[in-house]
Order: sequence, then structure tokens, then C-alpha cells
Amino acid sequence: MKKIFLAFLFCLISVHVFAQVSEADKINNEYYGLKWGCSVKDLKAKYPEAYSNGTNDNGDELYYLDTNGATRIFFFGNGKLYIGRIAYTDCTDEKVMGLMKKITNTYGKFDDSNKGSQNGNEYINFIKYFSPKIEIDFQLLSVKNSYGYNISQVVMITYTNNELSAQIARERISKMQEDLEL
Repeated sequence: MKKIFLAFLFCLISVHVFAQVSEADKINNEYYGLKWGCSVKDLKAKYPEAYSNGTNDNGDELYYLDTNGATRIFFFGNGKLYIGRIAYTDCTDEKVMGLMKKITNTYGKFDDSNKGSQNGNEYINFIKYFSPKIEIDFQLLSVKNSYGYNISQVVMITYTNNELSAQIARERISKMQEDLEL
């Protein structure tokens, strides 16, 4: 009887341990509680307060959700969620360091980095290739005034589903080819 109880207990514990999905592994399947590839309708059902902000240069539909001092941005290409971003504005140095520490503690050290400037503002990118499917980009943007002084820091953390991104790109190319005349 004791052996049966111990075997049952071992099975129960094993199932419980393997059933738990770490916070980091969730990003392979979903962004902020939404499955990758879901529709705008799914977003509106889960977050009715999300609002449209038009489209970007790629034709992605952009939806914004303001949460706890940050803005989440959902990118829908061909009607499918394939990029999620969270943007923090007016970040102190301490907040930037806290965000970097949290992201590296959750997903591991960054694999690559680059820096540059755009429109007179400086940026630093840190990239994590979390899995073959997911890429995480941590971007720190230093916004400067006309005299070249930093006036604020913005952090954007972007999660891209590379499989869906490639699929959407193929669909867009195919559609574009249909519209071309030779």
C-alpha cells in the first residue's frame, strides 16, 4: 500500500512540475494573453479598451492599450497578430536598468546589440533570439531637444513572431505580384 501511495504521489508531482509553463516560455505561444496569429476581434474581446491607431508603412493595423504607465502596441499583419510591443516613456535611468534586469532575468542575456541615431535622437538596441520562433528587441531611445540635450528616455520592448512575420511577408509579396502588370 505504501509503494502504491508513493508511486501515485510521484506521478502527481511529476505531472504538476511538467505542466507548469514558465513565464519566459509563454512568449512562444502568446503575447499579453493573446495567441500569436489571433485576430483584431480576439483583441477587442479580451481588451475592449484597446483602440485603433491606423496603420504603419507596412500596412499593419496598430492597436494600442494603455496599462500601468506603459502602452502596449499590437501589430496585425493581414489580420493576424505577429508583433507585440510595450513602450515606456519618460524613463528614469533606474527604470531603464530595472527593465533591462527584468528582461534578462526572464529571457536570458542578449545575443546582439547595435546603436545609432535617427532624427537627431540616439538609440541602442539589444536583441535576444529567444527561440527559433521569437525575437525580442529592447530599444532605448534618448530623445534630444534642438540644443542636443537629452529631454527624455523611451524604452520599447518588441516581441516578434518570426514564423508569422515570414508568412505575412510571403502573403504580401504574393498579393503584390497579383496586382503587377508585365
